[in-house]
Amino acid sequence: MSRLPRRHILVGDATEQLRTLPPGSVDCVITSPPYYLLRNYGIDGQLGLEPDVEHWVDELQLVCAGLARVLKPTGSLWLNLGDSFSRHRRYGAPPKGLLAAPERLLLTLMQDGFICRGKVIWAKPNPMPSSVTDRLNMTYEVVYHLVRSSRYYFNLDAIREPHRSQSGRRAGAPTGTPPSWAGPLAGSQDGLRRARPAGQPGHVLGKNPGDVWSIPTRVFRGAHFATFPEALVTRPLLATCP
Repeated sequence: MSRLPRRHILVGDATEQLRTLPPGSVDCVITSPPYYLLRNYGIDGQLGLEPDVEHWVDELQLVCAGLARVLKPTGSLWLNLGDSFSRHRRYGAPPKGLLAAPERLLLTLMQDGFICRGKVIWAKPNPMPSSVTDRLNMTYEVVYHLVRSSRYYFNLDAIREPHRSQSGRRAGAPTGTPPSWAGPLAGSQDGLRRARPAGQPGHVLGKNPGDVWSIPTRVFRGAHFATFPEALVTRPLLATCP
C-alpha cells in the first residue's frame, strides 16, 4: 500500500495490518492493548493470554515495532496499560505480587529506541469496587507518551486549562535562578517566568493540564469489553495530531 487509507477501519491481526501501511505515514497512535490475563476475547492466539508476563511483553514489543515503522519522526504513541496481580510464580511474580506489566513493557520499548516523554495517571473517580482487604484498591491506569525523536509535534496551547487563581503574586514568581539545592536534572523555571505576564497567574492561554487526569469510566452497551472514555482520547489527539 503506497497511500494511507483514510476513514477506514482495518480489521485483523495488528502486526499484519501494520505491514500494509506505508512507513512514516502516521502522526498519532492511541492504543490500549489487552492487559495481561484480565480478558478472554475468545480468539486463538489473542494478546493477553500468554503463559507469563514476559511473553506478553514480547508480543507487544512486536506490535510496537510495527508502530515505530509507520510513525512519522514527529509522531507520538500514547499507550494505555493496566496491571494485574499474580496467582502463581509461573505468571512472572510471586502469588499476590503485582506483575508490573506496564513497567516491564516500557523499559523494553525504551531499549528499542522509544523516548518516554511522560506518564499520565488516568485517575478513575468511579473505580470498580473490590472486596480485597489486604491492599489498596486499584483506582488508576497509566498512559505512556512515547516518541521516536527528541523533536516531535506537540501543541500544548490546544489543551491548556483555565487558571484557578485570578492574578499573579510577585512574591511567588519564579526568578529563573536555580536554588542551591538544585541537582543536574532539576528543571529550570526561567521559561515559566518569561511566559507569565505581569499581574497574570500564568500563561495567558491557561495552565498546563499536568499528568494526572481524573476521568470517569463510561458504560458502553455495545459488543466491546473495554472502550475508551472519549475524554481520555481528546487531549492526546489535540496535542499531538496536527
